[in-house]
Amino acid sequence: MRKWIWAALAVVALGFASPAQAQIYSSSGALVANQVVRAAPGKLYSFEVSQDGAFAAAPWWIMIYDATVAPADGAVTPAKCFAQPPGATSASYAFNVPISFGLGIVIGVSSTGCFTKTQSVHAFISGDVQ
Repeated sequence: MRKWIWAALAVVALGFASPAQAQIYSSSGALVANQVVRAAPGKLYSFEVSQDGAFAAAPWWIMIYDATVAPADGAVTPAKCFAQPPGATSASYAFNVPISFGLGIVIGVSSTGCFTKTQSVHAFISGDVQ
C-alpha cells in the first residue's frame, strides 16, 4: 500500500513588490538626438536605439548621462558610451544588474565620439527604467 503525502506549495509572484517599483519605459515620439528616459534618480534596465540611416557611412555613439536634461553640444562626460560601427542602424542593450543613476537618465546619440557631443536628430530612443 502506498502512502501519498501532499505538501502545500507556496506560490511566489516574481517581480516587484508594488506598482511604484515596476519598470516603466520611455520612448521618443519622433526622431530625436536625446531622450530623457527618467528625470529623477533611478535604474536603467535596458535601452534600444534605432537610427534612420544617417550614420550608415561612419561610426556613431550612444551616450548615457546621469542628468535630468541632455547636455549642450561640445565636451561631455557621459556615464556610459557605446560605439556603433559603420552600417549599424540599431542597437539594443540589457543589463543583468541595472545601472543606478543619481540624478536622472538621458540617452543620446552623437556622430563625434564619447567625449564630444554633436547633436544629430536621427534616432528613435527607448529605455526601460525603474
